[in-house]
Amino acid sequence: MPDWVQIVNHQHEMGHAEDEYELATKPGVGADQLDQLADRLGISLPEEFRDFYLTFNGFGVAPEDDPSDVSWLFQPLEDLPGFIDSMRSSFAETHADVAARFFPFIDWANGDSMGYLTDSAGIVLPGLFCFEHESYAYNANQEADEFISAFPVTIEEFLSGE
Repeated sequence: MPDWVQIVNHQHEMGHAEDEYELATKPGVGADQLDQLADRLGISLPEEFRDFYLTFNGFGVAPEDDPSDVSWLFQPLEDLPGFIDSMRSSFAETHADVAARFFPFIDWANGDSMGYLTDSAGIVLPGLFCFEHESYAYNANQEADEFISAFPVTIEEFLSGE
C-alpha cells in the first residue's frame, strides 16, 4: 500500500512551501468506522480509500496564526455524511440518479468536490470524479458528464500529481 504519510507531506510541500498554511491532519479511523460509513452509503469502499482513512482521518491546511481554522481537502470521516448530502443536493433536483451515486470526499472549498461515482448496481467506477458547480449552474439541464468530469486516477496518483 502507498506511504500515505510521505505522499500527504509531499503534496502539502508542493502546494504550500511558500505560504503561511500548515498541514493539518487527523489520526486515522478504525476499520469499524469505515464499515459503518460503507453500510450507510450502501457501497463497498475502495481499498485505497479504506487504506488512506486508516492512516489519516482527513487532511487540509490551517493558517499558522490560527491552527484551529482548518480547511479540509479530504473531509474527516465524521463530516462526510453531511458533506456528501450537501454536494448531492447541489444537483439532485435535476439529476437525482447521478447525485445518489456520487460519493465526494475531496472539498475544493469553492463549491466543487471530487470523489467516487458508482454505477447503477452500486459498484464504484474506476477513477475520481469532480463535480464542477459553475458548469452545472450554467445549464442545470445538461447531461451529467458536462458538469461531472472523470479523472482516470487513484487517490495516490491524484495526490502525487501523476
